Amino acid sequence: ERPDVGRPLLTAGHWLDVGDPDGVVLETRLARALLAQPGDTLTLPGTSRTLTVLGIADSPERRYRPGEQPGLVWAPPAAVPDPGGQVIGLRLTDPVETDYAVQRAVTVLGAGAIGQVSTWEQARAEAQGDNRLLGQVLGLFGLGALLAAGLAVHGAIGTRIRGHLRDISVLKAIGFTPGQVVRVFLLQHLAYALLGAVAAAATVQALGSRVPGRLGDAVGVWQGLPGHTVALFVVPACAVLFIGATTGLAAWRAG
Repeated sequence: ERPDVGRPLLTAGHWLDVGDPDGVVLETRLARALLAQPGDTLTLPGTSRTLTVLGIADSPERRYRPGEQPGLVWAPPAAVPDPGGQVIGLRLTDPVETDYAVQRAVTVLGAGAIGQVSTWEQARAEAQGDNRLLGQVLGLFGLGALLAAGLAVHGAIGTRIRGHLRDISVLKAIGFTPGQVVRVFLLQHLAYALLGAVAAAATVQALGSRVPGRLGDAVGVWQGLPGHTVALFVVPACAVLFIGATTGLAAWRAG
């Protein structure tokens, strides 16, 4: 039976269903590590049995960390007939008495029955030390860097085209129209951009995971993500389109 305090806070999907004995709810960080969403099917290691993810929920317990802290799963008894361990959450009327409650539990149940104890102070410390905000800040700086790179590309292309003013005059003198002048520069820079984008994508795909250190590890993990193939085509395509737009503006002025 569910305790009187209710159930963990769901962030996606729904809670356990009596009519679905193989349905489970995953803790948020564990679901993120498994790339699992409600409706996905998980296979128990070492068996052919599958479980269906019904929902994803937050928990005040210590969060999942590969190799250090096991993940938390809520499941009906039928889904885990022989559990290796259980997690029992207690919400105290007076949080200050946490240490006393832990001591009483160990005394009554015995030290051998309790494998690990985590308190709300530990959970709060982990939540405050979460690197999600740091990731957002780094992403914001990354967008700023991309914008600065775009302005640099625009300036470089404009300067390069202005350096050909004498050639442009010669082209016009022999009968080139302004539209033809624009197309000459546009096709030239689009060819450069397309060649560079294809070479960069091929290099990242073939050699990215072989770079020593964390960068290579990160690329290897990224290559296993579901959106890897789409990003591998979309990012170079966006770069080519941006360079084309920048070149078109500078070439139009030259024309």
